[in-house]
Amino acid sequence: MQNSLGVLLSVSTLLLWSVGDFYIQKSTRLVGIWKSLFFISFFGMVLELPFVWVEVQKIFLSPQSLILLVVLGLSIFLAALLDFEALKRGKIAVVEPVFGLGIPFTVFLAVVSGHDILSLTQSLLIGAIFIGIILSVVVKGSFRYDRIIWEKGVFIAILGTLAMALTNFLTGIGSQLISPLMTIWFINFFLTITTFVYLFAKGEWRSLPNDLRRHSKVILEESLFDNIAWLSYAFAMTLIPISISTSIAESYIVMAVLLGVSVNKETLNRHQVLGVILAVLGVISLSLTVTG
Repeated sequence: MQNSLGVLLSVSTLLLWSVGDFYIQKSTRLVGIWKSLFFISFFGMVLELPFVWVEVQKIFLSPQSLILLVVLGLSIFLAALLDFEALKRGKIAVVEPVFGLGIPFTVFLAVVSGHDILSLTQSLLIGAIFIGIILSVVVKGSFRYDRIIWEKGVFIAILGTLAMALTNFLTGIGSQLISPLMTIWFINFFLTITTFVYLFAKGEWRSLPNDLRRHSKVILEESLFDNIAWLSYAFAMTLIPISISTSIAESYIVMAVLLGVSVNKETLNRHQVLGVILAVLGVISLSLTVTG
């Protein structure tokens, strides 16, 4: 029952991240990256506070837990900056496959640290999901292995993916050692403070109330979906291994491909179809190794 719930929450994260990214993209185009990140974290921090108030008071009296959460906050802040910068400098068709490296990087951290123990079957299925994701997002002619390292934004994307892998791992550790709610609340608290300091320094904080009034629907939608997704992810990692939960949840990248087909009437290349099938079958099979 516990494993089944963990898989269900991981799949929920997959779906919620897919929808959340759609609204985040709209929001960043309307108010900018920093303001979007501020609104998401601010609303998450405020809405989650009543549920963690007792823990908040305790956490600042526990140096070990506080250090873990601060490092987590720094890693997700760094990951966000690097990912946004990579997308700004590079081609999406090239950068997105690099983001797919988040799965093997996270699995590496979880396994090498001795936190996760995977069977050979689970390891092979995670590998299949990773390959499927890469194939599904690579557009024909956009990803030349002999030129990829020279593409703009790729090196930054790799650094961002490493930071996000550390974020995934520490989110799992924090959720298990402290609590999922407290871990996600602290991430939102940390990002709210850091993004507001940036907006204050730039003099852009004055326009926040006006931006919220003008674009309240999109801002509330991105905040709702993204925060619920992260909470779902955090709870999932307390029920099943971090490696498995991450491999399932990170497959939301494939959902973006499928949305492009259904909404934008895009045509998939043969290798992309193979990638989607491989990733979907991999997720289903990996889930069965936990719940079966």
